[in-house]
Amino acid sequence: MNIATEPGQHRLFLALLPDASTRRALLRLRSRAITFGVSEDLQGTGWIAPENWHITLAFLGACSVEERQTLSELGPGLFEDFQGVRLTTQAMQGFPEAKQPERIWAVTFAPLAGEDTEHGASPGSWREHLLSFSDIAELVQDRHEFSPHITMARSRQPMSWPQRNFAIQCHFDRIALLESINDRREGRIYQSLSVAGASL
Repeated sequence: MNIATEPGQHRLFLALLPDASTRRALLRLRSRAITFGVSEDLQGTGWIAPENWHITLAFLGACSVEERQTLSELGPGLFEDFQGVRLTTQAMQGFPEAKQPERIWAVTFAPLAGEDTEHGASPGSWREHLLSFSDIAELVQDRHEFSPHITMARSRQPMSWPQRNFAIQCHFDRIALLESINDRREGRIYQSLSVAGASL
């Protein structure tokens, strides 16, 4: 989702972050998939750095300084029961956005069989847990069906991305409140405002 911010506003979102071994495995798979159909030099393609890979749980949009402060202070209470999330990948494929179809190449995940309702068990149940807090629910911008994914690349125009089906176990060992910042030299970077996890 791409929303412009005015001075004094902050683009915030809540996300699951993969551990180092998951990032290494996905990087190897991305390299293989590129070899089978996508050039890394493809004009207009922006490759997401592995340190920025995440599953967005909720996008909070353009928040004020006061809202940013409130959410930062809420963080420890929001995440206190987090013990990690494990998922199995399904494919690396074009991932349609409502307004920008086929401009994203992403890792998608297999549906969980008999998904546990405890909020520590899955991205969906963690999203529901976070949305139970009124300070978050009032700000959430993405009310569409939740489809956990990790964005690998973005294109300025619709693409015929290659699809590669594969199944590997992924571990998301941290959960965080992040701010998306556009840096003129480094592009989009993510600043952690509050983070919790077993690896910390």
